[in-house]
Amino acid sequence: MFSIMCYIPHLFLASAAISSLVYSIHAVSPSGHHPRKLAKKASKTTKKGTKALKGDTCSNMPEFSDIFVFGDSLADQGNLASISPTVEVGMFNNGKFAVEYLAEKFNVQIEMSNHLVALAMKNIELITGTNYAVAGATASISADPRRSYIDTPGQVQAFMLANQGKAPPDALYAINVGGNDVLKLYEAKYRDNTDKTDEELFQGLKVSVNSITNNIVRPLLDAGAKHILVVSVAPIQMAPYASFNQPEENPAFVEKVIDTLNRHVKEALETIECEEDVSIMYSVDVFPVSDHIREMGLQIESSCTIGFNGIPVGNPPIPPLNGKTSYPAIWDPKCNPPNFPEARGFYWWDEFHPTTVVHEFVAKKLIDQVCREVGRNSHSKRKKGVCKTSKSVQKIKSNKTKSSKAARN
Repeated sequence: MFSIMCYIPHLFLASAAISSLVYSIHAVSPSGHHPRKLAKKASKTTKKGTKALKGDTCSNMPEFSDIFVFGDSLADQGNLASISPTVEVGMFNNGKFAVEYLAEKFNVQIEMSNHLVALAMKNIELITGTNYAVAGATASISADPRRSYIDTPGQVQAFMLANQGKAPPDALYAINVGGNDVLKLYEAKYRDNTDKTDEELFQGLKVSVNSITNNIVRPLLDAGAKHILVVSVAPIQMAPYASFNQPEENPAFVEKVIDTLNRHVKEALETIECEEDVSIMYSVDVFPVSDHIREMGLQIESSCTIGFNGIPVGNPPIPPLNGKTSYPAIWDPKCNPPNFPEARGFYWWDEFHPTTVVHEFVAKKLIDQVCREVGRNSHSKRKKGVCKTSKSVQKIKSNKTKSSKAARN
């Protein structure tokens, strides 16, 4: 979750070069002239191993060949920084991301894909990592060509280019997206004072849900992916960006948006499961709230630092970097050295990014879910007999049958 609009001027040259490419899956030679080369080294924050996380209960350890990540600043290990001189690697966390803890647990390598640089230089072989997440990414396709491979559907396209349109069936695919789609509605209502009604704003969520299913999940399934993990939106209604020095109405609106988006995504994924007879892991309620926060000894009222977005809706507003000219800008005195960058006791690293202790908590939940759902006892919803034969699903199946017959004729 990170507003990228303030970086658009800096991204113009690199992103314009990316958007000028008219690549397609079919442009990649069948003989493999542009094969994806798996990275053989670990990222700076992830070492190969099977280190157990305190609290995870994984007894049936699944084996994966790789972990491929698509998402936003809750997983970006350096992709945005690779094309923007004003963004630093590590800006969005004070340690490891949840996907890095997952990689450690499942004994696979993870590092930034470098796809933004690779596509700008028209050299697919420069895509060397498996983490395609880019800070500021949304679930939907942007009309701005400079965001072509920044938003999550574009990340999936870049992955397809690097892998010749095939998704290894023995890999884990982690999708962490939606936070920026939520923030767009919050900012439209409270920062930009839009004339749109809440009902009109919520229409944008339909676009996001449709894109998650049809531009992210379905292409991966069609390419051969078997193990897809979709993570629900973080509770950013608690983040200082949406709550600090603001009326209770503001975080309440954000919570409503998140609940609506998560519910519709869940329903859409269940529809895909029933249509395609597949099993998709959808993780909800994986972030610590209420009792968990107290047990972990974390406070949520303020953040350790203030990032490049600030809190524009606060009263009074807090400027980017708290008015300073360099990063990081410590906000809460309790986070001053020697408690920096450890940020002990803090839930929020900056105005809307959680600290690594929160990422570790999330990782434990995700690991437990993957262990439960991947294995001999995992079955699709159709096999479990819980699929609904609604008119809409029947209509979709009927249309698919007609298309199939037409193709054969």
